[in-house]
Amino acid sequence: GEGAHAPAVVAVAANRGASGIDGVLSSAVGFSAGLGRRVSLLIGDMALQHDMGALRILGDSPHPMTIVVVNNGGGGIFSFLPIAAHADVFEPFFAHPHSLSFEHVAAAFGLRYIRASTPSELDVALRAAREGRGHVLIEAAVSARCDNVQVHKALGAAGAEAALACLEAHLPLASSVHEPANASPHGGAGTGKSCLSANKGGGEKA
Repeated sequence: GEGAHAPAVVAVAANRGASGIDGVLSSAVGFSAGLGRRVSLLIGDMALQHDMGALRILGDSPHPMTIVVVNNGGGGIFSFLPIAAHADVFEPFFAHPHSLSFEHVAAAFGLRYIRASTPSELDVALRAAREGRGHVLIEAAVSARCDNVQVHKALGAAGAEAALACLEAHLPLASSVHEPANASPHGGAGTGKSCLSANKGGGEKA
């Protein structure tokens, strides 16, 4: 049954616009209205620029929102495309670098603004936003876009490793079941092998 220590339910949503970055902030405002409570939004600098007008709609929302905008000075996602190898056209036409600071954007729409340039500063900013009552825009200034692909790969590998460790720790695996005494030596029921244990020789990677 449900007790006092039941885990809190966290609603998570993702937006995919026609071009990947359309209407992300607008969707978050609608998501907050549908839930009837405050939400936190993680958004890229280019996506926020595309939907900046939604900040005016946000002013009419009774539910506080924390907006974390990752500012790496351009379209970092395009670094994953082959065109990234052609710097002469990649930077001006795909990465579209900018030097915009969102401090003045926040001020124009009456939002509290916090800048964070380190993980510890971001942690402090998120805690401050959570303890406040109004809308907050946190500008997370991150490293250069040239590091984007390698950081993404490292995070993906760490996430996969953590997920596998969690599965192995919490799921009842077939390998933990003892083989019955009358089991056939040629396989069948009771072979005592699981898909995870069988893959440990080198087939774990997804």
